[in-house]
This record gives sequence, C-alpha cells and structure tokens, in this order.
Amino acid sequence: MHLRVHRLIAPLVILALLLWGCPSEEAEPLEDVGIGGDVGGGEDADDWEDSSSQNQGGLPEHCFDGELSGDETDVDCGGSCAPCEDGQSCEIRSDCQSLECDQDELVCVSPECPANCSGRGECVDGQCECDDGYTGAGCETRECFNDCSDNGVCDDGQCRCDDGWIGPDCSVSDTGGNNCPNDCSDNGYCADGFCICDPGWTGQDCSTPSGENNSEPSCPNDCWGNGQCVNGNCVCDSGYSGVDCSTQECPNNCSGNGNCSGGTCICNPGWTGSDCSTPA
Repeated sequence: MHLRVHRLIAPLVILALLLWGCPSEEAEPLEDVGIGGDVGGGEDADDWEDSSSQNQGGLPEHCFDGELSGDETDVDCGGSCAPCEDGQSCEIRSDCQSLECDQDELVCVSPECPANCSGRGECVDGQCECDDGYTGAGCETRECFNDCSDNGVCDDGQCRCDDGWIGPDCSVSDTGGNNCPNDCSDNGYCADGFCICDPGWTGQDCSTPSGENNSEPSCPNDCWGNGQCVNGNCVCDSGYSGVDCSTQECPNNCSGNGNCSGGTCICNPGWTGSDCSTPA
C-alpha cells in the first residue's frame, strides 16, 4: 500500500518543482559590472572620456601636448586653447592675447597707437604715453606753459587768454593800460601786449629792478632764450618767431601737406618726411 502511494506522489513532486523553478517571463539581464564598466547606472563611457579630456581651466588636453593639433592656430594656443602671444599665428582677433590679428601676415601683433605717438611718446598696449610737454591721443598737441594758468585756452602750445588776462601763460591781469600788465609800471612801454622795459627794469610788467645799468631797453620775456634782444626787439633764432620768439616753426612750414605742432610736422595722409614733402 505504501509503495503504491509513493509511486503516485513522486511524479507530482517532480512536476511541481519543474513548474515553480521556471520563470513565467524572460528575466531582466543583470547590469554589467565588469572592470571599467558602469556601476549602478552612472555616466556612460563616452561621458567619462569627454570629461577626462578636459583639464587646466577647462581647456582640451591637446592644448598642452606641445604640438600643433586640434583647432590650434599655433602650438598649444588659439582656437579653443588659450590666446596666442605676439608673433604667433592666428586667424581671428580672439586667437590673440592682444586681440589684434594681422590679416595680411596672420600673426598676433600689438595694437598700434595713433600716428605712432608722433615720435613724442611711447606706445603701450595701444595707448600713447606722451613725453613731457605733449598731449593728445597721438601726442600731437603741444601743451601750454602753466596750462594757461586756467585763464585761457591752450591752442597747440600757444595760450589764447580770456578777457582780462594777458601774458604767455595768461597769468597777468590786464588792467587796460594798452593791454599791457600794470601799464608796464611806468618803467617801459607796451608793444603788442608785451612790456618793453626801460634800462634797469625787467619782468612782465617792468616792476622788477634788473640790477643792471644797460642802456638798451629789455625785450619781452628776454626772447625766451630763442633770440637776441636788439633795441627792445627780439631778433629770433632760426626756427623761432613771434614778438618774444616763443613760437617754434616747422621746416618748410610742412610744405603745405601737414600741420605744425611744437616745431614738428604732423603730416596729412599720403605724405611723410620731416617737412611732409615726400609722398608716402
């Protein structure tokens, strides 16, 4: 009896094991966790390679390989790399530290200064640092003595005084005596706004004893050292003019092809040379 029961139960147990041990649907594959693979759904291999190609300052690795590669315009610079220095190759302005790319030579260059600072200053990063006595974007303008004492306007080295002021630097109050300061203090006479002092007197208004017993009258501002005083009149040296020899002339008056500024010609476009007489 027991043997018959065992024979009947055994096939049923085997059938149950077969049914319960087999999944009803295809199992989901396990994630690949091999060496170098992703773990738990992290970034994929392509993303990892992209991030590993970035290093210093977020620049691509080829910017540090010592070779001309990628979109570089010169070795390790330009394109997506750091800007290039002067003299290195470029294609556009942004390839250069100076933001200046010579489109003829395709090299980075320093920015130019207006008129090359007119030979009266130094060009630094595209800006003129003018020599003493000159101003303007291209150092083209001659400054005035004492800045006209804030009593006038400087016109290329010459003061144009406001009403009520006279003198080379507009520092002398005009009292109305023939337009000379203090009517020359009764120690001289007025000529074109300048005092011609009597012997023994000097100064802009002839108020200062000279300590000398010259028989010759003095000249305006002693001709500024640019001429000789003869009978109270300045005989100017070559290159200077004016009642007191304060105006510096330009060679050949710039040949009509430029403007005179403090004795130096600023040539018009198309002309060059010290007197602007040579076609550029």
